[in-house]
Amino acid sequence: MTERHYDAIVVGGGIAGAVAARDLRAAGLSTVLLEASDRIGGRTYSRTVPGTDVLAEVGGTWIHPDLQPYVMREVDRYGIPTVPQQDAAHTVLLVAGQRITVDDTIRADAETLRRAADELIGRIDPEVPWHRQDIGDLDADLDTVLKDAGAESLSPPLLDLLRGYVAGEMGSGAASILQLLGRTAAAGGVKDRISTDADRFPHGINAIAETVVADGGFVTELSSPVTAVTTSGDDVSVCTATGDTFRASVCIVAVPTNAVRDITFDPPLSPQKREALAQPHIGRGFKVNMVVENLVETVACRGWGVPFLEVLSVDDVGAGRQLLTAFGAHDLTDIDLTDRTQVLAALHEYLPEAHLVAFDSHDWNRDPNYKGTWRTDGPGGVRPFLAAMSEPENRIVFAGADVATSMWQTWVDGAIHSADQAVRWALGRSDRGRE
Repeated sequence: MTERHYDAIVVGGGIAGAVAARDLRAAGLSTVLLEASDRIGGRTYSRTVPGTDVLAEVGGTWIHPDLQPYVMREVDRYGIPTVPQQDAAHTVLLVAGQRITVDDTIRADAETLRRAADELIGRIDPEVPWHRQDIGDLDADLDTVLKDAGAESLSPPLLDLLRGYVAGEMGSGAASILQLLGRTAAAGGVKDRISTDADRFPHGINAIAETVVADGGFVTELSSPVTAVTTSGDDVSVCTATGDTFRASVCIVAVPTNAVRDITFDPPLSPQKREALAQPHIGRGFKVNMVVENLVETVACRGWGVPFLEVLSVDDVGAGRQLLTAFGAHDLTDIDLTDRTQVLAALHEYLPEAHLVAFDSHDWNRDPNYKGTWRTDGPGGVRPFLAAMSEPENRIVFAGADVATSMWQTWVDGAIHSADQAVRWALGRSDRGRE
């Protein structure tokens, strides 16, 4: 057991934590980053699909170059290569096992839906944090928002496909759609959101955090889960499960909010934060990567009433094979993503001709260091959660994608934005930062 002193402590080695630690060190503060797992990157995690040499993302994958300036700052700073997401040549729409054909009725209803959505998102200012806008009625589930907008009488297949889209994006069938509306507002509207370019990282999104750490000049301690954070006067003491103690004048906590619940804070966090963290968030999203054969075209599949709510072609990996990624929500299906038979059956709902070569999924919900995928709040939960978590506490401030107050909360861009805000606060609060 050791005790070490620094100017600043960062808890959590995801992208937000890495960027925060780098920028604190660049400002002249001696800084240590404590990461619970044995790797850097958090919920960005690139690894090969077992039995192949295909690199895939089991966590975050895509960025939007035209809409996400914070992540693009890092990409441009380090010259990290990106490639455009390929377009789909073939689309499959599925509701409860039945293929849906887009007819004139669905097209007309889709246009009605677009106009209603654009009217709603016109109320959202993408430059103002969620909790500082008068949009509480939009912090609601899909059916409530549709009813309030007078759009609940659309054709049943379109409504079901919309439910599948929302649940796939949010990782839950019971989510508030405020975050989804906000991202659409940031894009400039529904049509612009749909047509927005998406890029991915051919050598793995891990490159962001790993490059930041290599450049950062701070101390990194892996396999160091934090168990307690104690504030006393001008001092913050952070204890790890390994028995080590770290002291500093400021601390940035940048770990997933489900995992924050495992840290003991003394004095206790504010009543608002304790209430915000009292229960795990409702997101039960999952992602599975599949290497497949016997697909002639790239695909984009969406559905409802099936285990996979979305299946997308990600890359041509050679030898007539494609890398596909599927999304779903465990509150809507009990699929076992380690069971080849179940994964294949879910894939065949959309693409019966596909041959499954290999597959991989990381169970973020059961990973003790994360205890969940991207954060999803239920109706009425987004704004109060962010209002509570965005406030600094004594000599502690929170950062990370889960607590980002930008429209890109839960995305890499939001994580970096939150890191910037946390660093500005820490530099003003730390003893060295005020010198």
